[in-house]
Amino acid sequence: NLIKKFPQATFYFLSPNEELNLEAVSVFKEIAKCKEDRVHNQVQIYCHARKNNQNQKLEICDGLKHQIHIIDSSNLAVLQLKKNVRNHPVNFVDVDTSKACVKKPFTSMIIGFGETGRDAFRFLYEFGALIDVNGNRNPQKIYVVDEHMDELKGDFLMKAPALKERKNELEWCEEMSIHSERFWEKLSEIIHDLNYVVIAIGNDNEGMALAIDLYEYAYRYRKDCFNDFRIYLRVNGSCNTIQLKQIKEYFNIYGNTRDVIITFGAQEEIFSYDVVSTDVLEVLAKEFYYAYQKIMIDAMPETNEKEIEEKKKAKESLKQTAEEEWNARREALQDKHSLNAQIKLAYQEEQDRANVWHIDTKKFLAGAMGEDGKDNKERLKEMVELTQRDAHTLNYSKVCDVVSSTLFDNLSKCEHLRWNACMELQGFVTCDGDKDFQQKKHKCIVDNDILRSKYPETIPYDQCVVELSFRLKKN
Repeated sequence: NLIKKFPQATFYFLSPNEELNLEAVSVFKEIAKCKEDRVHNQVQIYCHARKNNQNQKLEICDGLKHQIHIIDSSNLAVLQLKKNVRNHPVNFVDVDTSKACVKKPFTSMIIGFGETGRDAFRFLYEFGALIDVNGNRNPQKIYVVDEHMDELKGDFLMKAPALKERKNELEWCEEMSIHSERFWEKLSEIIHDLNYVVIAIGNDNEGMALAIDLYEYAYRYRKDCFNDFRIYLRVNGSCNTIQLKQIKEYFNIYGNTRDVIITFGAQEEIFSYDVVSTDVLEVLAKEFYYAYQKIMIDAMPETNEKEIEEKKKAKESLKQTAEEEWNARREALQDKHSLNAQIKLAYQEEQDRANVWHIDTKKFLAGAMGEDGKDNKERLKEMVELTQRDAHTLNYSKVCDVVSSTLFDNLSKCEHLRWNACMELQGFVTCDGDKDFQQKKHKCIVDNDILRSKYPETIPYDQCVVELSFRLKKN
């Protein structure tokens, strides 16, 4: 009766009990399936649960399809880090903004490989894929520490098998307690190179104590002290952030004025109305996809009547708004009722979301954004002008000098590495034949040199993402 009376109602199931939240949502789905009591299509339901494969099925299967939104607190916590370029890996390496390359390796450590730790790992692995001064993949190393690493790693690598081959970049510190001598011995080996530490052990007091110990350890033994070094501490409540702020005042005796310990993920912050209801990431992802479609249509050749007609049809089929185009893609794929189509849709939408948050990294690489997260308007305008391309060849028409050519080439290479990482984290592996979304195989998950020699026709896709990163209005 309530739903009938208020057809545009929004329901929130945000209790800490995931099982009860999902049970309530299932009841709503059953109501929606009843022909005589159909729920109005403007009803929205937000459910606090882990955004895993099983729970995501609730969003796309019959009964309130795409009206159910899984709210993953760990994912939202790490989203706080993604929102600010100050927390991106690119901010911890020396950047040559004239060539969009970096001069130093990036080294990080994840302490606690639970839900937040795994999401932080995904963020660092994807956003840490950068280009060095020689145009190659910049060295990156991630150390992962957890007392229960064996079982956690097994489950994680089963879902992302490509990471098994990244032995030089990933080190799984198995069965290692943060209180053990082995942990501090490992830290002594890497402290000079360590840039980024994420503490996500689930206990605020224990995490805070560890963060303070790491702070003092870095002060004593790190060559550059706190230069290019930060500790990110996942907390549950703001009372702990207040306590930590008081402790930071004590750190003034070290003569340090910058924040080295940064808290994130407090419940009242990640469950704010703006974060949960507005879902800014989804809105921007839709805008990115829509703008991408426009550019690719504009780039279609029209040298003969057939091509002119195809381009005309493509323009006519483009929807009026980003929301409509996003939903049209969903409907087109879901009508096929196949697992392959479902995985393809999830892959495409995830890429659009990832593209949005990587905009700041690309801007930072090109000198169009500062560490404070504010745009360098003059440089941004210059970048927009430089990305004016010939619509028929997909080549940058105003890139006349070697420096600018190298700049865009490196940005394009960086985008491909980010795409590789995103694909690997979704479970895809490389293959020699055609791509298969059901088996999660894609031939383009290769290094840049192989991509450019075997599949040069795919390079415009990366270039298009680079262009949009400077043109899209990201508020």
